[in-house]
Amino acid sequence: MKSVKTTIGMLTAVCALGMMAAPAMAQEFNSTGGATKGVSEEEQSFKLGPFKIHCERAVSKGTATAGLSKTISDEVKFSKCLTEAKIGSNPIWLKTDFGSPLAIEYHANGFVEIGSEIEGAAAVASIGGGAIEVKIGAIGCTIEVPKQTVPTKAEKKPEEPFSEATFTNETYIAGSGKNEKQYTRLVIANAFSGIHLTYGGGQCEEFTKVGEELKSGKYQGTLPDEIAKGSLEVV
Repeated sequence: MKSVKTTIGMLTAVCALGMMAAPAMAQEFNSTGGATKGVSEEEQSFKLGPFKIHCERAVSKGTATAGLSKTISDEVKFSKCLTEAKIGSNPIWLKTDFGSPLAIEYHANGFVEIGSEIEGAAAVASIGGGAIEVKIGAIGCTIEVPKQTVPTKAEKKPEEPFSEATFTNETYIAGSGKNEKQYTRLVIANAFSGIHLTYGGGQCEEFTKVGEELKSGKYQGTLPDEIAKGSLEVV
């Protein structure tokens, strides 16, 4: 499997892809508005109970409100996912599927709300849908991740700064000649912890009581987020 790569911004670094600004705890997002998209070829990793899941690819789509906003929303589809396991001392990899995208509402001060789908238009979008199902077919195991706020502390203190998501501005050039223009995309570093989850059956049941909720799930991965012929940034 690929190792997780990290995006490091330097204020003075200039390259063909543009200039990367240093990560900052954002107070607001600013955008030209419209549909967002992102494709990451970097590994995305989950730890759900004892199960370590690695996904080679993630594709996101969402919406951003024009002007200043406290939130943006994305639905992220994970593919080429494998769960790490061992037979004796020999590692094996079990094919793993996400039954739905991971819907994420990012708050500019670093906490997130997650679920299985985005409901409503950009300006009033919210997290909805049922639990996200993660299936490890070879052992008949289903892991369910319900709609929730991460971390749960943000439910009572939503104005405090959090680090579940950090945001970096990256400038890039699109077009050529007279049509060449500079835009800004957002690079999101996800580091969710304390994710609540339950086991739905199969050999998962050997690790806990049926229906017992666990609260130690983690997700790490970096995702780009951009608007076609537009800009999305933190200010």
